[in-house]
Amino acid sequence: MKQIPIFRVTGIFLVLVFLCSVLFGCGGTGSAADDAYLTQVTASVTEAQSLIDEMISFSNEMTEATGTFSENKDSDAYVEQCRTKLTLLEEKVAVVQELQQQIEKSGAPSSDFGKAIEQEQKEYFEDMLLYLNAMQETLTFYTAQYDASLELLEAANPAQSSFQQYLGDLYSTTVRVKENLLALPTPSYLSTLWTHYVGAFDMLTSYLQSVSSAAAGDVLLSYSADQIISRVTIEGNAYEKQIADLMVRQYVHSADVLENNLKVFGSEILSSCEKKKVPENSYVS
Repeated sequence: MKQIPIFRVTGIFLVLVFLCSVLFGCGGTGSAADDAYLTQVTASVTEAQSLIDEMISFSNEMTEATGTFSENKDSDAYVEQCRTKLTLLEEKVAVVQELQQQIEKSGAPSSDFGKAIEQEQKEYFEDMLLYLNAMQETLTFYTAQYDASLELLEAANPAQSSFQQYLGDLYSTTVRVKENLLALPTPSYLSTLWTHYVGAFDMLTSYLQSVSSAAAGDVLLSYSADQIISRVTIEGNAYEKQIADLMVRQYVHSADVLENNLKVFGSEILSSCEKKKVPENSYVS
């Protein structure tokens, strides 16, 4: 049998390895298409990581602003800040969705490694949207309840010539505003407390009824009205403080998860794309 020179055997082996790599992805990510996919994942996640830094600052700013509002009760200034932040947050959510679409447009990976990265990047972006939407929900809720309460503030300004008519209109407005507030979509962490807070409006309607009767000369009802409005003020302030505290906790929690979980997850994805290997103890596993 004729021997093949060793150098020729080595050359044939290298050619086979090259063909295997190009045609079948042996030892690589699977195909040139997979490489393009990983390149897009890297680009999208890199941009998203910078976005996470912005959202951490966003959360910290709202934590401080909500705490300050809880102390000074400057609702007008705080709600305008909430509106501004809500617009900004909506823009950031749109950016995240665009980054997801860019990855989807790059095609689906075929190798096991590429599919593992696909699963990770999907989890990463879904988690990011989950927490951005949670902050968005809080901002939307606060601005909506503020707007729904304006009608009551306007009705509290006595413009009618008849005091009894004024009280009657204020009573009707209070009942209507209560119903509107209860109908608002409420963040889950506020649902129980919010129901109790809005329930305090029943004391306000009792106060108005007592004032109406007191105006007719009933001294005892006049005293009762003073007691009720004092209780309304105390309970209302206590509920508002608790609501603000829970909102602060939500912002703090969002910042913590974004920094200590999601950003770490993003770094793992970028490292995996670079090294072409998913860590054994990965975030997903």
